[in-house]
Amino acid sequence: MLNNFALHFQKDKNDRFLLKLFFFSILLLILIKIQFPIIHYLNDTFLEKILISSITIDISNNLLVGLISTFIFYFLATVIPKIKLNTESIYTLNSLIASLLDSFNRTRVFGHETPITHVDRSTLDIQWLDKILANLEKNETDFLSLKFTLATAYTKYDDFKNTLQIANSLGAKHTLKWIVIIDKVRLIAENYDKQPYVNKERIRSINNSEIDDEIGQFKKNLDFRFQEFCEEVKEWLINYDTYSVK
Repeated sequence: MLNNFALHFQKDKNDRFLLKLFFFSILLLILIKIQFPIIHYLNDTFLEKILISSITIDISNNLLVGLISTFIFYFLATVIPKIKLNTESIYTLNSLIASLLDSFNRTRVFGHETPITHVDRSTLDIQWLDKILANLEKNETDFLSLKFTLATAYTKYDDFKNTLQIANSLGAKHTLKWIVIIDKVRLIAENYDKQPYVNKERIRSINNSEIDDEIGQFKKNLDFRFQEFCEEVKEWLINYDTYSVK
């Protein structure tokens, strides 16, 4: 939770400014309470009388205490719920992304039926994505992994669209990036039910990227579409995964 606070104040300029002002107010209140001696240059001046006046001290104390109390209330009533909401929102969106990555990684016939609460979130890892992207660029992938990922994309496409409002709650940049990810899922899902017929002999060499027939082109197309998706996911995790919720 503390890490999420740190990430929030790193990214939110307004709240970061208020936090600095909060600590400055506390410091200023402490200095007023200590009542350091007046600089000798100000001795016997009108400014000295104002600074050491009990009325000035009382007003400053009351203003600073009120300001500090306002900051505390703002953090408790606004910042903490906001961080919690954003953390949960990112967790939901990342789980949806992981559903496709998990289908590709674990290659299960019914992977598309796995609830997003039970998907393998370890796939939300930059190094793992780099490894997969390298294989996709060379078309060195398993056809069944792509096929099951296609089934998941087709099944989860509506979920991706319906979570646009969640992305919108995170801000305009997150919304724009999520729209791009939705489009990549759509491009994968469009290939559903378009697989060419494959005879038994061709099934044995279906992962051979050098054979340029209909099923070979179909696999290369899935490679390309999933590669696009993984590239967008990588950028999402680097630049838009606001909180540590993996």
